[in-house]
Amino acid sequence: MIKRKNKSDVDPLTGLGGAGSLVDRIDGRLGQSQWPGERCALAIVQILDLPEVNRVYGPDVGNEVLRLLASRLTSSAGSKATASRELGTEFAVFFPKSSMRDMREWGREVVAALREPFSINGKQLTVRPAVGICLGTTSHKQADDLMVDARQAVHESRGKAVGEVVIIDDADQNRPRLRADEESIERALAQGDFHLFYQPIVMADTRQIVGFDTLLRWIDAQASGIQVFTPRDFILQLERSAFALPVYTWVLEQACRDAQSRNQATGGSMVLSVNIAGQQLEHDEFPNIVEGALGASGLPASSLLFDITDEAVERNRELTWERIRSIKASGVRIGLNDFGGGATSLSTLRELSVDSIRIPRIFTSSIESSVDDTMILRHVFALTKEMGIIAIAEGIEREAQADKLAQLGANLAQGYLFGRPERATDVMTRLTGRSTAAA
Repeated sequence: MIKRKNKSDVDPLTGLGGAGSLVDRIDGRLGQSQWPGERCALAIVQILDLPEVNRVYGPDVGNEVLRLLASRLTSSAGSKATASRELGTEFAVFFPKSSMRDMREWGREVVAALREPFSINGKQLTVRPAVGICLGTTSHKQADDLMVDARQAVHESRGKAVGEVVIIDDADQNRPRLRADEESIERALAQGDFHLFYQPIVMADTRQIVGFDTLLRWIDAQASGIQVFTPRDFILQLERSAFALPVYTWVLEQACRDAQSRNQATGGSMVLSVNIAGQQLEHDEFPNIVEGALGASGLPASSLLFDITDEAVERNRELTWERIRSIKASGVRIGLNDFGGGATSLSTLRELSVDSIRIPRIFTSSIESSVDDTMILRHVFALTKEMGIIAIAEGIEREAQADKLAQLGANLAQGYLFGRPERATDVMTRLTGRSTAAA
């Protein structure tokens, strides 16, 4: 049985440690480690389709699945590991001593164990786990450092084939690390260290730019040389801080200003895509923030597209769904991220009347050669066309990918083939130069 920190930290449903119960244990182990001889590892396990189980069979069956999952997790991890239930469908397992080989073997074993059918009330149910693992290195000074990389690993796992475990090991790399504590986040916001980059979204057939996706970066000019950090390096700490909403509000306001400037300069009406977190949807002031950002920038509501993740859709569902519908009624477009790669179901498309879906890399990376991916996408594109939903294919890097997607009926596409993320000023120069040349 996996050890628990103490009774006060026990999740009442599964009997595992509750959210955050691993922090002290991880911090203590990182402080004891004599690198590089001693390694530890943190695994994050997400159950992708449990919300669908709850919807189809009811929460009682979903809870029983969680209890059985926790039991299988403890059996596979062994007596020296420590487990917790971090979120509704997310587990964490900490291994004080491990290796790459150990984690590869455990990853295969735990996926096989969790994929075995569950027999509940005469029903045979299966679930899809995503598993991400990070091995401890000298760059991991505290629990949050390890947690950030483990979450990045499971995020990458969600975009791969079911059962493919992603392991991050930076032991041989001197990757700069950002210490994103409360004080540094506040300082970064005050002194303008957060920056927005934009990646073009194009028509799949003509490759005409029709919009831009908003990407957040933290640029640290105080480091030895300017370092650019992506959300992988700070998003966990940001979302736990008191400055999550102020940062997200700044992102929305600045992105709307940049989008309106682009549209005015080019005479166009390109769409602005912005990721929206569950915390934003839950906040009572969020509708006012959206209205204020649009009003101050002059950007029409119809030019704004909110990309919402599975987690945000399922988090505090009654409140967030009501808020999503209210925002959509104001004219803002609603899109779903990672469609088909997470827990979002077809019923969500209908019930929320979404305007767009994003097709993740898991389905586009091998589209030129995969018969299965071709078949899936052909049906998805046909369905979205019938429902009046725009499909945005992500991760397009090769000409053959783009050609295949256009043949299958994709509406829009995004990826390095069409342009890398750029600052607003660089995007403006590119657009106005293109407009001048065209004139």
